[in-house]
Amino acid sequence: MSILNSFKDVHIVESYAGTEPVTLDEVKAHCRVDFTDDDALLTSLITAARTVIEDYCHISLVPKVITLGIEAQESLKSIYAQPYQVRQNFNDFELPYGPVSDIDAVTTVDSDGVTVEALTLNSDYYVYGTDFKTIKILNNFTNNTIVYRTGYGTLPAPLRLAILNEILYRYENRGDEGAIRATAFTEVGICQSSRILANKYRRLTSI
Repeated sequence: MSILNSFKDVHIVESYAGTEPVTLDEVKAHCRVDFTDDDALLTSLITAARTVIEDYCHISLVPKVITLGIEAQESLKSIYAQPYQVRQNFNDFELPYGPVSDIDAVTTVDSDGVTVEALTLNSDYYVYGTDFKTIKILNNFTNNTIVYRTGYGTLPAPLRLAILNEILYRYENRGDEGAIRATAFTEVGICQSSRILANKYRRLTSI
């Protein structure tokens, strides 16, 4: 048997205190805007640009709480392998939408979604890495739920500039929906200058 690790569902809650990674004054300086008429528009573009870059990179630029449900799906590979032997190794993967600051809980659930037990760090599960952490869960159940916290404490300068570039692009192309769309280079419609800066921070995820 082999295991196809499947992210069953993911629920992301933005829990930061309302401050975005860049300020309105920084945005206006970057866009060379010296009047107040478009302050509301530029403020809304800050959140929009930050969100679309998060979607492109599959990371969290601001603090969030993530609840991740995972499920193991067995496929027959060897008639000699026991299901529990395979399940014990399937939960070994990078937690999506990092960087991860804390893991609040890892819980095993049965097929009906009823909680069976809360797992213990360095006994039932192990965590490796620094910012983008890998977790390995050891149990004989196919369903687990992980609650963890993500987001940068200090945003890297290239990602800050990517946000500013995306705001400028959307500000200059406002009203032209055709200019802001997915292209052959990315499934998310961000501008080229932002994409070049953000590419090194992009993570792979199946969600």
